[in-house]
Amino acid sequence: MEDTIHFRDLEAGLEAGTLNDVNNPVFMACIASMDDAKDMTDFFREIGLIEQDAEIVNIQHILGNVRGEDGRYDLLLTITGKGIINPIKRLQVRDLKWLSDFVTNYRTDYNS
Repeated sequence: MEDTIHFRDLEAGLEAGTLNDVNNPVFMACIASMDDAKDMTDFFREIGLIEQDAEIVNIQHILGNVRGEDGRYDLLLTITGKGIINPIKRLQVRDLKWLSDFVTNYRTDYNS
């Protein structure tokens, strides 16, 4: 079973401080599961995006798309430790966005 989170919970998590940009980035237009977490972690370590002891420990499909199954498919990642340690390296992963930017810029694509 796929792990999920509602868009409204992203907003609430940012406000409450339980989610943040560096430990909870959004991978846009990506279909992946926890089966892919090790390979994603290895790649992030290789490019210097995260520390060698950090890892992706959760991948959640973001629910609440206004177009339903025909809409966006975005994922919330949970990264341990300091999370993303090099913001410039994040730009090497084209569709990896800060959570706060994602919530602001794609709010109209989701039901809050």
